[in-house]
Amino acid sequence: MLEIRNVNHVGIRVSSKQASIDFYALLGFDLLNDVGFEDGHPVIMKHPSGVVINLLGPATETGDSNILMDVDEKHPGIT
Repeated sequence: MLEIRNVNHVGIRVSSKQASIDFYALLGFDLLNDVGFEDGHPVIMKHPSGVVINLLGPATETGDSNILMDVDEKHPGIT
């Protein structure tokens, strides 16, 4: 079995950048980088525990379907 020691980051495609930043800030994440979200660059946030999330956007589809990142449709949710 493969031993996993940590995860570098988690990418989450979001529909609303500011609502997502506000939500994760309530969970203790600090904003590290917010440049170019509308052009597909992630908003990067880090928790004091070391967990890093990349908020990806913008989502181009609605609904609860989760599609991998290598297709044209960009659904919100964990990628």
